Amino acid sequence: MPRIVPKIPFVNLHAHTSIGSPFDALGYPSDHFDFAYQNGLDAHAITEHGNCNSFAYAHFHEQKMRSENKNFKYIKGLEAYFIASLEEWQSLKDFKEENDVIEDGIIIDDGNDLLKKGDPLRKKCHIGLLARNQKGLSNLFKIVSTSWQKPYFYYYPRIDFDLIEKYSDGLIGLSGCLGGFAAQSFWSSLNEEGQPNLDYAREDLYKKMLKMLNIFGPESWFGELQWNNIPEQHIVNKLVIEISKELNIDLISSADCHYPSPDLWKDRELYRRWAILIDPKCQIGLT
Repeated sequence: MPRIVPKIPFVNLHAHTSIGSPFDALGYPSDHFDFAYQNGLDAHAITEHGNCNSFAYAHFHEQKMRSENKNFKYIKGLEAYFIASLEEWQSLKDFKEENDVIEDGIIIDDGNDLLKKGDPLRKKCHIGLLARNQKGLSNLFKIVSTSWQKPYFYYYPRIDFDLIEKYSDGLIGLSGCLGGFAAQSFWSSLNEEGQPNLDYAREDLYKKMLKMLNIFGPESWFGELQWNNIPEQHIVNKLVIEISKELNIDLISSADCHYPSPDLWKDRELYRRWAILIDPKCQIGLT
């Protein structure tokens, strides 16, 4: 089958595989790369949930493709779990533990009741990180290693502004998917009836985007747009476009890819539902 020549050049900077995003994605990196190459892409990123576990698989298949005279580039990345401040989170955790009522080692009155709106200690969002060069790759590995250790690890491996700033050299940052850094401003603006306060969302996102811009610089921080049938996605896209224009931030368009070819969408949906049915706690990559 001849290789497709696309009318518009495209490189996807947001993708997951079954190696690093279990219960959420299908296909090995090799499946994703082969399909991408056959359809005219010359590069493809892998951005697993909080880890780089598929790195070796992707690296060796990239080498194999090049040995076959297929000029294809593996872009090394990560979709990290982000919280704004570990220090503020720790203060909240200390407050909760101080207000837990414990008898015989059992919590009978959870301090979370004082915090309301569920458990804010587990809240996080996604942010995309890509290695621009060898320094960036080293920093990506440092971020991953740190995020899996206490105090950053709490149910999930997490990072915050301070950790990103410490290891930002050589990295590219993306504002994320509908569960991501930018979209969080929208979701946090919803009232009890589910109606958004777009003025609040816009102000909150402006402050966060400006902070990331100051950390990464204008050449390495991008507003991320995605396209699907979810109404909220288009509201978030509009917010990202407006604020990026105000701050002179460039935009990228990505496909939050969780399977290597379109005909596998049903398999992936069944896989996710089966995984949740077997063990509801398996949703590490789903939120």
